[in-house]
Amino acid sequence: MSHWNATRRNSGSRSSVRGENQDRAAAACLKIVDYSMWAIVFVGPHLFGGRHLLGRFVILSLCVVASVAWFARQLLVSQPKWNRTYSVAILFAAVALVAFQLVPLPSEWLAAIAPRLSEILPLWTGNPAAAAHLGEWRTLSLAPEETRLALATLMAYGLLFVTTVQRVESFEDVKRLVRWISCSAILVAIFGIVQYFTANGKFFWFYEYPYTNTAYEMKAAFTNRNHFAHFLVLGLANLLSWTMLRRDQSTAKQNSRRLRHQFSVDANNLSMAPYVKLALNLGIAVVVFAILASLSRGGVLAMVSALAVMAVCCARAGLLNSTHVMASGLLAVVIMVALTLSGNYEDVTRRLENLTSRSMEKLDASQARRLVWSANVAAYKAGWLTGSGAGTHRFIYPLYIQKSIPTEYTHAENGYLQIATENGFPGIFLLAAALGTCCYWCLRAMRNAGENYQFQILIGGIAAALTASAVHSVVDFVWFIPACATIAVLMAACAFRLAQLSTSLVKQPSRPITLSAVSKFNMALATSLAGFWIVMTLFPSAQTSLEWDRYLLADRAQEAATDRKAVGVEQEQLNLDEAEKMNSTSAFFHLTNVVRDYPQSAVARVRLASSLLKRFEALQSAGDNPMAINQIRQAVQASNFASAQQLRGWLTRAFGENSSLLYQAYFHAQRAAKLCPLQGDAYRFLAELSFLEGPSLATYAAYSRQSLLVAPQNPDILFAVGNNSFIAGNLDDALRLFSRAFQSSGGHRSDIIRILLKNNMPGTVFLKVFAPDWSSLNLVWTNYKNAGNPEDLQVIYSYACRAAKQETPAATTDKAGMMWLLLSGMQRDIDDPQSALESLQRAYVVCPNDYWIRCELGVFLVSLHKYEQAEPHLRWCLTQYPGHENVKAALMQVSRMKMQRLASTSQTKKLKSKP
Repeated sequence: MSHWNATRRNSGSRSSVRGENQDRAAAACLKIVDYSMWAIVFVGPHLFGGRHLLGRFVILSLCVVASVAWFARQLLVSQPKWNRTYSVAILFAAVALVAFQLVPLPSEWLAAIAPRLSEILPLWTGNPAAAAHLGEWRTLSLAPEETRLALATLMAYGLLFVTTVQRVESFEDVKRLVRWISCSAILVAIFGIVQYFTANGKFFWFYEYPYTNTAYEMKAAFTNRNHFAHFLVLGLANLLSWTMLRRDQSTAKQNSRRLRHQFSVDANNLSMAPYVKLALNLGIAVVVFAILASLSRGGVLAMVSALAVMAVCCARAGLLNSTHVMASGLLAVVIMVALTLSGNYEDVTRRLENLTSRSMEKLDASQARRLVWSANVAAYKAGWLTGSGAGTHRFIYPLYIQKSIPTEYTHAENGYLQIATENGFPGIFLLAAALGTCCYWCLRAMRNAGENYQFQILIGGIAAALTASAVHSVVDFVWFIPACATIAVLMAACAFRLAQLSTSLVKQPSRPITLSAVSKFNMALATSLAGFWIVMTLFPSAQTSLEWDRYLLADRAQEAATDRKAVGVEQEQLNLDEAEKMNSTSAFFHLTNVVRDYPQSAVARVRLASSLLKRFEALQSAGDNPMAINQIRQAVQASNFASAQQLRGWLTRAFGENSSLLYQAYFHAQRAAKLCPLQGDAYRFLAELSFLEGPSLATYAAYSRQSLLVAPQNPDILFAVGNNSFIAGNLDDALRLFSRAFQSSGGHRSDIIRILLKNNMPGTVFLKVFAPDWSSLNLVWTNYKNAGNPEDLQVIYSYACRAAKQETPAATTDKAGMMWLLLSGMQRDIDDPQSALESLQRAYVVCPNDYWIRCELGVFLVSLHKYEQAEPHLRWCLTQYPGHENVKAALMQVSRMKMQRLASTSQTKKLKSKP
């Protein structure tokens, strides 16, 4: 018996130790969950908002870590609880929708549910007898790798939502998240202000980001001021809630008696120490100042929406009084003073005037945003049932845009339109369901809260943040920025939990269910597998993100050296040649590394194909047999080689090892087309290298048609196909394509003018065919001036004068000033200084604060010996940019002439004073 009792004591001891170990492990898992959420809130905004691929990987990995840690804790707890939410069905439906876009489908199914595929992808119809055949496209997504990344992102957000719903167990947990988000917004605002006023162009003062810099915009570590402002608006809504919760002691005491049976409320804890109250009010002022100083009109619109919702909720709860109005007015005065002292007041008022003008010409002066929106509407109409695949916007909108724009729009500048374009009607339906569900949670919590002012304030702040997210998404893509999206997910989860918790105020709440051992094991296993897939899917793009940045920086430096060579002085040419070669080699090296480590990147593949072709042409131009690729293609077509081996042998003999670059470029272009069949440049390169497949002209024509189908406004493609038509003698087709390409800016404009001037096209014909606007007219003038035909110059000058008189009355001030400035340059070229001066003076009247207009006017007045008129313009320019050498030289000349005039006047007075 004693042995049996001892055995039982030992067994109980082991069981107790095991239980203690499990409790410690569960507590550690809970800490990991909290630390991960804290990092998402505080660290995420400083990783370029997740816009950078490495930042996105870190933020979404934190979502995965939090989720895996939570479900691991559930395994360790003996009786884990589960807060039921049927809204998870929306999440599962969204994941299923995106996953379905990646499933290979029979061609009959695709033809039925996505009929536009056969129209826009004739090379992918599965007809092996076609002139050019790349296979058969089998998925609804037209960029499967981008859709996989989008699916991983969506799943990470879903895991974060589920984890937050389970982790937020009480009202205090909601308040803790509110405090975190508030503090993070204050820190981001402070960092943004400090970085803006001490900017050296680099993020964190040391990192050079290839797409943007910090010199002229306040945006902290975000790549876009709109996203910076949006994050601050989300934080402002929570900051206002936190401030309202920390009310004065008397109000807290009045409410504490009523709430004690529901919550443990200590009126002394609710009372606010003076320094905390001051800190929160200063935090509000700093955040609002940063939102306004960012000059983000969408951010201001979102802030106004959030403030309106917050005011309505507080008014409904009877929490607004004269004290709040006075405090708000005082804060507004402080913010206005700060804007004035910082020199941002005029910029802020100008942006707000544009916002309140309700004029699309002021809100979207370049029309780019409206063009992108129209393209998305057209894309949705063409593929409303299935969309083009999540993450495919940057590839699908060029098919439907009506005019080429210089900037690539990776997103639609409208979250609703982008979801509709990429996911069709099912995506819009699920989005509406998600927004409606969030709205229902907020209304339910408000209705149940009654006179509980803490609930009213908290749900008011959360509703304000979610409203700001929904409103700002009308004019931007804030849902696609992980640092902003994760805050919105956290707010949605808090809204759901408050809706559940508020039920206890009016009736018996529904109790969480207890998970069985099988259920919690299955959940933990499914979460772990999903998390592993998410991390492994996102890792390759994150791994190569820094290398991609280095490539872009080197490529940009190479282009700058090339442009400088075209206008540089003779003494600089050698250094510029060396810089161009060095940057070209560096860009090629980094791009090769990106493709090696991330072979699924369709964009990198196209860039590498382009780089290989440029490398071949550069080596050939310096070699013994300098033939362009189109000349090689013509030679191959004329030779009729019997086999591919015979062709390769001839290329090796003619061009040596350089010929391998052509085959490598062809391989990467073909691979890029198979990764994403909407890349027009891939087909352009395949067309140029089609002679590697055989001498057939039909192959070149097939690739060219495909490139024009998927990128009908791409100027490089239009020029390439038009140039081939010009060489083949199809002048009408060539001019038609050239004229379309000429409407877009780029180096192809100079190439078109050079080709046509070489073939003696008169100025009258050129103006009739191309009808150049002011963005290209100066280029036309420069090339025809270099050609040296006075008759052509007179024709172009008359055309420019008519255009200036007709267009300036209706043009914006900036555009009108630019017109008169360019016209004055033409008038100086034809030696008409008086007309040139009049044009410059008109430009100054229209744009009195334009630096370049005043600079040109001041320098030109000096050349006309009008020193007194020139001096105020030159001194103004010097205050704006003290380092401009031309301005300093002109001012020195003005000062010298003034001194000479004074000396001459003094000498004259002395002579007159002599008897």
